[in-house]
Amino acid sequence: MENNIKILRTQKGLTGRQLAEQIGVGAETISKYERGALDITSMKIGTLLKICDVLDCNLSEIVGSSHRISSKANSYGKVHFLKLNIEFCDDVLNGKKNFEIRNNDRGFQTGDLIKFIPTDGTYSVDLNGNETQLARHPISERIYKIKYILSGWGLKNGYVALAIEEVSKDE
Repeated sequence: MENNIKILRTQKGLTGRQLAEQIGVGAETISKYERGALDITSMKIGTLLKICDVLDCNLSEIVGSSHRISSKANSYGKVHFLKLNIEFCDDVLNGKKNFEIRNNDRGFQTGDLIKFIPTDGTYSVDLNGNETQLARHPISERIYKIKYILSGWGLKNGYVALAIEEVSKDE
């Protein structure tokens, strides 16, 4: 299956070895995926999301919008990058807070993935005007799956409660 890893990687000015180091795989593995010697759909969803993080892209940019990620990732939908106030990060990370109340402006679906971006309201702006969150927290390394969506039932119109659980690193 064709993929765009090499194109996206070179646009970011990274070598295959640099990308491999940042996502925790061997350089030869990246080379095989880029050449098509390994099918990208066999890659673990966690590894794909690490590539998305490093290359600042989404899954459809890597695999192409006409392709569907299969294998163990077959049951997952969209990936949502959501800001999470730093004061809630520990509770989500340790499982004490296993829900999110959100405006449903993204069309959340059961099976979608969430990658949290910790925020404390501080950020930096580079010369191109791009903002980067300054808050750091281990939750940014985790991936969560939407297990259930509740709407109505006393929630403000357009808002939903999302039941979430951490996705295993083996998935």
